[in-house]
Amino acid sequence: MTDWHIQGIYGEPPFYAQLYPCISLVSRGKLLDWWIFKYYNGAHFNTAYSPGTGMIVTKVWYSEQPRTGEQQGWRSVFYDAVKNWQGFDVYTKRYYNAKSKYENKSGYNRYLGLYLKANFPMIIYWSTLEKDAGDVSTIPDYISSDYFAVPLYPPAVKRLLALGPSGDLPLPKKVGVDTISEKTADAGVTVDGLLIKDGTPANWDGWIIADETWTYASSTTFTVSGDVRSKYPKGTKITLTQTTAKYFYVIKTSYSSPNTTVTITGGSNYTLADAAITDPFYSYMETPVGFPDSFTYTPTYGDGTMGYTPGGSSVRFRINGTALTIWLYANNGTTSGTATLTIRFTIPNPITIAYNVKGACHGRDGATIRNIACWWMAVAGNNYIDVYKGTTGDENWGIGDGRHVSGVFIVQF
Repeated sequence: MTDWHIQGIYGEPPFYAQLYPCISLVSRGKLLDWWIFKYYNGAHFNTAYSPGTGMIVTKVWYSEQPRTGEQQGWRSVFYDAVKNWQGFDVYTKRYYNAKSKYENKSGYNRYLGLYLKANFPMIIYWSTLEKDAGDVSTIPDYISSDYFAVPLYPPAVKRLLALGPSGDLPLPKKVGVDTISEKTADAGVTVDGLLIKDGTPANWDGWIIADETWTYASSTTFTVSGDVRSKYPKGTKITLTQTTAKYFYVIKTSYSSPNTTVTITGGSNYTLADAAITDPFYSYMETPVGFPDSFTYTPTYGDGTMGYTPGGSSVRFRINGTALTIWLYANNGTTSGTATLTIRFTIPNPITIAYNVKGACHGRDGATIRNIACWWMAVAGNNYIDVYKGTTGDENWGIGDGRHVSGVFIVQF
């Protein structure tokens, strides 16, 4: 009879080994208390009579199935490795097969080994996450709970996660994902304190953290390291803190290595102080929270030839992009000096007009000439607006009391 390789001893195989081809036992399993044998065809099992072939008899056994978090984690990683391999094209598989040609293993086994070494499972110790029958919480609820902020992991899991025997290093709570979906339209999702509902920020105040240092340069300018001109176009709204919150419009920017200079205006309401700037924010929105609807300022009147002093006035402005809108009401003013065609007033500093523009306004020239139609003109490069008496613009304003100018003036800068 042919000799068999039985537990390293040459001799007759037991009778139950001869039953194996009939009952088709797998290489491991359980059938009462029987033993099973395995047949091999390869260099690892050589016999004196049949080189390259052999059989070995082992006792039937089956693996323990404690289904621990560690075991289940490794099974998950192994599953991913197999799925990856199954998804490879034929050329990738050939590459791994070629690499393992002299290692006495298949490319499949080579890939699995490399994958398992490179990927450790993320273990969740489920015994700490047991729920009551009436608990409607879902796994995402637990992920955001304190279970992931404290070390509640057994020693084996701590070692696997490199937490150390004391478990004093908690698992990270922030996870990078490509997509976050809200549970319901009413609930929305919260990301770093920002509530988003149906794809729209629900509680955003409109301000963006500047994430840079602003340094005082003058009462209307500050500097930023680097070239950030595109970040602060004309009309950008900004807020900063110098003891209290202050608000400004960006008028222009310029760059000279290594800094960008940002020119701003807050009218008469806010002035940049020669002090540290903290909490810098900016906004492109029309109405970010806290930003004033309009600012006040005090124009300078007169052209050097004819002076003008209003008896009472209200002047406000706002900026939308590159458009400057001024609401001016100068009542019961007094002209002085030599009469000229225009009553002139300046626009908010340090704004300069970009394009020529004309418009209509209202005026009064003394006690007898009331409610007259006037017109105004702004010229590119200037920082003032001229108001002409009447509709023709060829008549001087009178000298004395009772001179009045009012209107809405819109220019681009």
